[in-house]
Amino acid sequence: MNHVEKTCEEQRASKEYIALIWKYSLRVKRREMGIPVNSDVPIPNRPVPKNLLKRIFNN
Repeated sequence: MNHVEKTCEEQRASKEYIALIWKYSLRVKRREMGIPVNSDVPIPNRPVPKNLLKRIFNN
């Protein structure tokens, strides 16, 4: 039982880590293109794949 709980925590942590990396890469991309980092302006030619975000947060 304890092993299963640990696995779930590890899974959640890895998802949060993936999300952090994804957000960071978007911020870097925005900075390179001169778009304000905190704005909701989509990055040209690179829409955020919503299915990826759903996979990260809903699993």
